[in-house]
Amino acid sequence: MPENISLALHGMAYIAANNNRTANIKEIASSIGASEAHLSKVMQQLAREGLAHSGRGPKGGFILARPPEQITLLHIYQAFDNNKGKMDCPMLRSKCPFKHCLFGGILGELQGRLDEFLGSQTLASFVEQERLREHQRDRQQD
Repeated sequence: MPENISLALHGMAYIAANNNRTANIKEIASSIGASEAHLSKVMQQLAREGLAHSGRGPKGGFILARPPEQITLLHIYQAFDNNKGKMDCPMLRSKCPFKHCLFGGILGELQGRLDEFLGSQTLASFVEQERLREHQRDRQQD
């Protein structure tokens, strides 16, 4: 998964996990181990796509544009997917030089499965699953 998508997912999940309160870039970057400059560009893209709101100034930062139950991981993924979910030839050819594609349609099937999975997961469900995993880890360590 490209770095921008990973940063976007983690940044949005951080905001959702913190009750969708405004979080500044320094705070988010520190929490997810990212470069502030790179994360800032990623979060601005999410704002342009209507998934986050940004505010400037000392009390500025980012907040989700909708409740976390209404933002799917697919929405975030597609904000950075230049093909908007369409996976064709990995060689970027418009016409295959062979009689039949070597991949036999598997790329389209994989993209469909990925889109289905990401579309079924909201930020809220993602955060809840992570909280359950942390709780299980804590119980195992006791």
